[in-house]
Amino acid sequence: SPESLKVMLDEFGKAMTSLHRLAAFVGNILDRPILNPSHSTPEQNPPPLTYEAYAAGLSNLLKLFSADLIDLEKIVRDKKVTFTLLDLKMKLLPWFRILNCLASFHSRAVDSVMINQEDDKVEKRNWKAAIILLSSLNEAIGSEFKDDMYAIYVDLFLKTIAPYFRIMGLWVSQGRLEDWRDEFIFAVNPEFHTSQMRLQSQNAQYGASDDEELDVDSASEIQCYGLQETFWTRGFLSRPYFTALETHSLQVPEIFEWTLPRILTCGKSIEILTILQKQGKLEKSSAMQFKYHVSFTQLYDEFIENVKKSLEDHKIEQEGDKVNNDESVKENLHLLPEVKDVIEDSSNYD
Repeated sequence: SPESLKVMLDEFGKAMTSLHRLAAFVGNILDRPILNPSHSTPEQNPPPLTYEAYAAGLSNLLKLFSADLIDLEKIVRDKKVTFTLLDLKMKLLPWFRILNCLASFHSRAVDSVMINQEDDKVEKRNWKAAIILLSSLNEAIGSEFKDDMYAIYVDLFLKTIAPYFRIMGLWVSQGRLEDWRDEFIFAVNPEFHTSQMRLQSQNAQYGASDDEELDVDSASEIQCYGLQETFWTRGFLSRPYFTALETHSLQVPEIFEWTLPRILTCGKSIEILTILQKQGKLEKSSAMQFKYHVSFTQLYDEFIENVKKSLEDHKIEQEGDKVNNDESVKENLHLLPEVKDVIEDSSNYD
């Protein structure tokens, strides 16, 4: 009947709208032109690397959907079996649910942040967008009960958090806080940097020696001068991420509650030791011991290994569960690998 056809086509329309929204975001992030920062406007500034990693994860999902469509197209083209519009709907129904769920999540975690920043007419804050996306993914993992969506959110979270771990890993292993997209919740204090650079210029003008106390905010500049106590207290800023998350009714991910304060302390400590080593102010025996024994990627690699171990029990329960008769879930499991395979795949993301 016309009514039933309308209902069916409405389902197609809703899913295609979700697909278009996700594909448009992926294209805007991954296919954006490379502009000279000096000639770009705030709206053209590059997005956080967490957004690029998230977009890459979405792109993989859309490619899986495209592959399934190609398989269905082959069935229709071969004309060996009867394949009606209802058959097409039943085959794509699992994907419709996935696309609609992802579009709804994307609207809360990404679109709402971008709209609020445009309304406020302020410079886009990559750090706020990054922490809200990570916290939203963490919340989605904790509340999801469908196997396929759980695997998708885990996959997206592990890909999206990788740039954060690289920033933290480099800071705590080599003493360099390098945040090229201004997305990390800790940052070098620009006011401290400006005042210390003026102080450096004044001391250089009067012939300051290496023993005089003078500090700046990067190891490459400060290694020629001394350190002041204010480097520890004023050298770095902690951005108001708690307030940003409360505005969006989000909780700080549990992994960050324990980790971030320690990362701040450890990062500042390693940076000071790195500076002292470059100045030659460490004893020879201590300087020999203070080497870069840890790769900046080791933090993320060990995190992935710990996640694998924690999910082993979950995987065993899945394999031993003989009660679940939800055919739609079983039919959907081919869309994505098992959780373990998803994690192994995400560890290869650069």
